[in-house]
Amino acid sequence: MKTKNQTLNGRVRLATLADADEILAIYAPYIEQTTISFEWTVPTPEAFRSRMKQSMEDYPYIVYEENGVILGYAYAHRAFERYSYRFCAELSVYIKQNARTKGIGTLLYRILIDLCREMGVKTLYGVVTNPNEASFRLHERLGFVRVGNFPNSGHKFDQWIDVIWYALPIGEYDPHPREITPFSQLSKNVISQTLTKYLN
Repeated sequence: MKTKNQTLNGRVRLATLADADEILAIYAPYIEQTTISFEWTVPTPEAFRSRMKQSMEDYPYIVYEENGVILGYAYAHRAFERYSYRFCAELSVYIKQNARTKGIGTLLYRILIDLCREMGVKTLYGVVTNPNEASFRLHERLGFVRVGNFPNSGHKFDQWIDVIWYALPIGEYDPHPREITPFSQLSKNVISQTLTKYLN
């Protein structure tokens, strides 16, 4: 598939806990300066590392880097708590402020979608605060459909903020689906091929 992602010169790889400080540095401005994240306080490095570890146990967590510097990261995580929701996952992506127009978010999302499909996930969700036109375009470009608007869901920086939900079906809704394969049990070859497929 020809996409602008093929002009990127870096690589996508699995995140490790050693990346936590660099990843947190990318995330922190979204907390401190924007309403894109509803968090108010930047988590401590220890707390953030614990979050990463919990996500990595069952879902993919990936980074894009150039010349050894991480410019963006993305991960999948449980969308809802109840067991019957186990075939759903939510995606999140954050890009370094000076690298937000390079197509990194699209690249990372494409890879996450494919990895989740390999796991057996059926429906993916994106949760976007409004306004966030760049995120709206990202989701719609990749086939997500806007399925819900939750008005005045959050209050940050003296304003009330709507939350938009996007959904993307990525599997067949068989009445007897195979169970989700935890990411840690996914084939190493499948993971390796997926991480590189949109950069070849």
